[in-house]
Amino acid sequence: MKSKKILFTIPKVKSMYGDNHAKPLYPHVGIAYLTTILKKLGYSVKIVDDGVENDSKKLAKLIKTYKPDLIGITGFSYAYGYFEELIKNIRSITSTPIIAGGPHVSAVGKQVLIDTPANFAMVGEAEDSFPLFLQQFFKSKPNYQNIPGLIWQKNKQIIINKKSPYIIKLDEIPFPDFNAFKFNLYPCYQEKIIPIITSRGCPYGCTYCSVRLSMGQCFRPRSAQNVFNEIK
Repeated sequence: MKSKKILFTIPKVKSMYGDNHAKPLYPHVGIAYLTTILKKLGYSVKIVDDGVENDSKKLAKLIKTYKPDLIGITGFSYAYGYFEELIKNIRSITSTPIIAGGPHVSAVGKQVLIDTPANFAMVGEAEDSFPLFLQQFFKSKPNYQNIPGLIWQKNKQIIINKKSPYIIKLDEIPFPDFNAFKFNLYPCYQEKIIPIITSRGCPYGCTYCSVRLSMGQCFRPRSAQNVFNEIK
């Protein structure tokens, strides 16, 4: 059986001191979580982080040789310019369907499909909803109506599905898989550090923070034992 291939791409990020491109300190944890889940389900996964690789020719070559069935792109609002630029660059290379996600998409919703040539967008937590989307995506006659958190297009109309429920039992999510990242390119490799997400959601509504949009206002902690197991 032909392997179903997913390529995740991560755009460059801005420097905190200006508009210049800055190297991310560590691999993208959200993509690492999805990578674990997709590999367990039998999907082939590759990751290109533009923040550390920054080579459009290399990305084009990988797309040509790997031939992904779907390309996923995540992005932050403070660097949305790089996010949109990467989507448009990929579309100029290939007609492979693109799905956009991450905090920026959770904040602006359907606007992503208006501003970019992405085919799909997904808001909120995706560990449960993204595999459901893939089940339909690989069918000859997909039905996207019941995929929570999905924004898609039908007959040139943008359709916004119901929100995906927040994952309450975080201990049930498998640990993130960083093996598909080029770990030695990140500053954290030399420092021997890696971030660990110990909880999700925040009950407050600070105007400068998008956590309530992407992870909700329902605070959900992992158990101390589960966090310890990941550290170990």
